[in-house]
Amino acid sequence: MKNNILYVLKKTWKYEKAILGILGLQTLVGVFVPWISMYLPVVVLDGISGQITRNMLWFGVAGLIVLLTSCNIVRAYVDASYDTHLMNNKIHYLADLFRKNMELDYAYIESKEGQNRFQYVLHTLTNDALGITGMLTRLGQLWSSVLSIVLYVGMVAALDIWVVTILIFTSVIHLIFVNLFLKRLHHQKEEGVDIERKINYLFSYIQSEKSHKDIKLYAMQDWLRGKIHALIHERIRWAQQLTYYNVYIGISDTVLLILRDALAYYCIFQGLFTHQLGISEFTFYFSAITGFSAFISKLSTSIAYISQRSREVDAFREYMELPVMKGKEALSQDHIPQLELQHVSFRYHEEGAEILKDINMIWKPREKIALVGENGAGKSTLVKLLCGLYQPTSGKILVDGKELAPEELQTYFAVAFQDIHILPMTAAENIAFDQMPQAEKAVQTCIRKVGLEETFPDVNTPVTKLLHKEGKVLSGGQEQRLILARTLYRLMYQGATLLLLDEPTAALDPLAEQAFYRQYEQMTEDRSAIFISHRLASTQFCDRVLVLKEGRIIEEGTHQELLAKKGYYEEMFTIQSQYYKGGTV
Repeated sequence: MKNNILYVLKKTWKYEKAILGILGLQTLVGVFVPWISMYLPVVVLDGISGQITRNMLWFGVAGLIVLLTSCNIVRAYVDASYDTHLMNNKIHYLADLFRKNMELDYAYIESKEGQNRFQYVLHTLTNDALGITGMLTRLGQLWSSVLSIVLYVGMVAALDIWVVTILIFTSVIHLIFVNLFLKRLHHQKEEGVDIERKINYLFSYIQSEKSHKDIKLYAMQDWLRGKIHALIHERIRWAQQLTYYNVYIGISDTVLLILRDALAYYCIFQGLFTHQLGISEFTFYFSAITGFSAFISKLSTSIAYISQRSREVDAFREYMELPVMKGKEALSQDHIPQLELQHVSFRYHEEGAEILKDINMIWKPREKIALVGENGAGKSTLVKLLCGLYQPTSGKILVDGKELAPEELQTYFAVAFQDIHILPMTAAENIAFDQMPQAEKAVQTCIRKVGLEETFPDVNTPVTKLLHKEGKVLSGGQEQRLILARTLYRLMYQGATLLLLDEPTAALDPLAEQAFYRQYEQMTEDRSAIFISHRLASTQFCDRVLVLKEGRIIEEGTHQELLAKKGYYEEMFTIQSQYYKGGTV
């Protein structure tokens, strides 16, 4: 916990120094306000009983009121400004988290473990009662409790050392109970995180513009409502378990508080009844014991609370320390490598079924390969292996005979996947990202080559109306062309030499798709390329066709050679070509 507190304070000093100043003010106010509240009645009683002069009474009362007013002004300032500073600080930590997530291994990010872990850390960062922000909101109370206890311990010990012993002993027991409850609470976090991830996914699906068509046309409202309702009930059940633990903590706190204060008050009442204490002294010690008891309780609660937050900070730090895939500079365009797969197999989990089985292939420089097969044959998985997003379960991927780290392998590739993500930025930013404005002419060239020059006569035109009123709403085909312009930019201007197209033309009609692949063939004649398409007629221009079935390469050759074999490829081609005969499509 100490190490995590120092870690948070060090990072916060870097991101939002004002928070440490506010923590200092919180600590001082937390000490002085109870101290003033304790001394004010003593001064008044001493003045009434004549133990101090009237002038000293007025001077003492006025001084304490001024000090109390000043503390309340400081507290008002802290309350008004603290949330803003905490929000600024939180944004920096979130930026660190998202930056880290973008650098992690893709297969880990896709896994359930990776998603749950990220979801948990994100939840602790965005919820002000948890994690780093939760720790910062409680540190001022912790420090003021420690200082107050140090100040009051001498006062109470002067009355009876056993009173201090009782107060501390019962507080330690309370701290042990609270810590045990919180440990058990922490162990149940995985279940809650998994439920939260599922709920967030469904909410994101409902909010997506692309989902609205299916929801309305297929009358999915009741079905989705039922799914969300069931998950929310799971979330409520999980939250109720947490509530029970909080009830146990509250009950134990109350019982110990009653026992602790009863023993302490018995001692000072005995002093009053035996005339060992005067009224003002009794008031002073009564307030001191009440304050001491309250600060001990706050201290034990704060330590237990910060201990729980420390476990959440542990989760953040562990996530930030995961190994990253460091990016590499773009390579020279002069060299086109040979890529080879030797006995490559892949499964998502150790106990899972093999998605790819003993794949052997050589991808020669400047060779154009078509990858075909039914849904689930493993085509997209093979593409992710080739470009370094996945690592083989067994076997090797060699570039010019050498095994490369995933981040090195990725520098060779320009890839367009079948799932399209268009950012609500300008067309130029969607293609070149942070390369603008130096790359404006290059972007214009790429836009012209994919046939979007009429859509984007100005490459700085925003895409979609999500962030810009003047943004263009693109059709499915236009979105795919924009993504392909991005891959073309990487090929022509960022040093990539290997092209992978994973069914990026699904929104185009068959003739447009074939024309588009022909266009890409011409634009990438000095590059290597792999094309995946369900429409087999689009593969005729390729040097080789690889046919996948159930995770294995079962046939390979040119389009004509495979038709002549009258095997699986010829069967698929014959079935598919029937739909285009006689004007049926």
